[in-house]
Amino acid sequence: MTLLLGITLGLQAQTTLYSWEGGADGATETGGKAESVNGTDNRLNYKNGDNYTMCLNGKKANINDATASANASKMVITLDSELAEGDEIAFTAYINKNESKKASPYILFENGASAEGEIFSDAENIDPAFNGAPATKVTKVPAEAAGSKTITLSRSQSGTNLFITKLVITRAAGGSEEAKPAITFEAPAVERTITIGLGAAGKVSVDWGNGELVEKEAAAAYDGWDNGLEFTGTPSGTVKVYGEGITYFMAFTAPLDAAATNGITKIDLSNAATITELDIHQNNLSSVDLSKLTALQKLTIGVNNLETIDLSANTELTSLDANCTADGKLTSLDLSKNTKLTTLKLNFNKLKSLDLSKNLSLKNIYALNNELTSIDFGENTTAKIYISLNNNKLEKLDVTALTGLSNGTLLLMNNNLTELKHGAIKTLNITGNKFNLATLYETAQDVTTLTAASMQDMEIAETIEGSIDLSAQATIGEKASTIKWFTEDGTELVEGTDYTVADGVFTFIKDQEKKVYATLINTEALPKLTTAIKTTLANVTKATGINDLKAEGGKTAIFNMAGQRVAAPVKGLNIIDGKIVLKRN
Repeated sequence: MTLLLGITLGLQAQTTLYSWEGGADGATETGGKAESVNGTDNRLNYKNGDNYTMCLNGKKANINDATASANASKMVITLDSELAEGDEIAFTAYINKNESKKASPYILFENGASAEGEIFSDAENIDPAFNGAPATKVTKVPAEAAGSKTITLSRSQSGTNLFITKLVITRAAGGSEEAKPAITFEAPAVERTITIGLGAAGKVSVDWGNGELVEKEAAAAYDGWDNGLEFTGTPSGTVKVYGEGITYFMAFTAPLDAAATNGITKIDLSNAATITELDIHQNNLSSVDLSKLTALQKLTIGVNNLETIDLSANTELTSLDANCTADGKLTSLDLSKNTKLTTLKLNFNKLKSLDLSKNLSLKNIYALNNELTSIDFGENTTAKIYISLNNNKLEKLDVTALTGLSNGTLLLMNNNLTELKHGAIKTLNITGNKFNLATLYETAQDVTTLTAASMQDMEIAETIEGSIDLSAQATIGEKASTIKWFTEDGTELVEGTDYTVADGVFTFIKDQEKKVYATLINTEALPKLTTAIKTTLANVTKATGINDLKAEGGKTAIFNMAGQRVAAPVKGLNIIDGKIVLKRN
């Protein structure tokens, strides 16, 4: 349906903000939640005769009592939408047959304002069991109560209870006041589709900037799959979305180029406080104010130009997707107020640190392809936790507090890790880090499924002066490692000709014209390491005096295989006058 716009409230059908209605089989409720508080028994969904009712038996004078009693009983209704001046609260109710008794609702708003409802009398509005009938009486919201989202109900007249069979709060229709759009946004004149969901049956209208309303109606609440309203159009000015109780809004831009330059450039959500799920990813937003979205639970906002995101007001947030924000310009994010988060996606940003110490319900954490050097998980004990931190700059990490990793997953590929402290882990991937054979073996303990196919080069001194001690890598888990030496062009050095080895100490017995590197592998102790670890390149000078020292003054130059000069040959291999000699006993 398309309507010409001189948009006034008079053009809009009356909108239901909240509804509670009792029946023979129970009660139905939309737009908020009612609760019986501080009484001696529960008076919500109270069976009276053939129908369920909302029974007001507490007194106005006792509405603020701290001690529970029949007189202090009250109904507290938390609404999904803020009230506005002139909104109508319609009570359909009756009282018990009791001659000369009266009852009326007393309404206390959360900001301290109050209102007296109309009187229900024994003469007119008695229990249907006595041939009476409920009546409907309306109270308007006063100006001083505007903005309230909570109302407390008691009864003002004394003498008898008030049985409410139906309570409806509506936004008053009529008048010439211009309707406020719930959402406005600006975008280039490229056709796009937006999807809107409501918390209950209702209508939504969209003006694409041309002064015409396109109206659609939802027969029921949006449930995440069904009853979403799709609007397709081309902006020709500020796009305005009208509707009450919007809970879902999606407006991402199909990418015509990598930068999504045809995306939304500006959006105002300040009048859409009922939104619980918002998807505005893949646009061209450089700022967005989310401070009014206090009910927001799921936010998808990545692929924008946002260098900062203020989520301090969004304390109900359970899922945040901010992947690839501001082309990687997002360097920090404060999540300290978002303690209900369970899913976090921050891939492809430039975050250097991440504090998740307050987010102890997180179960899925994705922060790969950032620049993280530190991350604090706090005391998160969530079972089956999944963490992906691939392609960062972490050097050390302690996850011993994350007991949920015993049946969870930790992915740490391509960091700079040399140390990982942990308890039991079901699945761990540490390929592409800086572990050596010894530290890799230590890290592999208490891991059910390990992936560690290759590592970064192991750093050694730029110059090896005679010998290098690799004894810590020589034996791993009582299994001997295989360590070989090569020149930088791949030519393998020969033990006994180029170097000697004793207990993991390699002594070079001749100079090398080209730089050398070693490869280290231990297929028995570390079967998951399928590619040998290489060392960095090093220049080599032979051990002083081993080849060049000859007999002087009738004396013989003798060295052990560690390159140390000794007075006499020891059992085993010795270097005597530059030659390797075996002494058997």
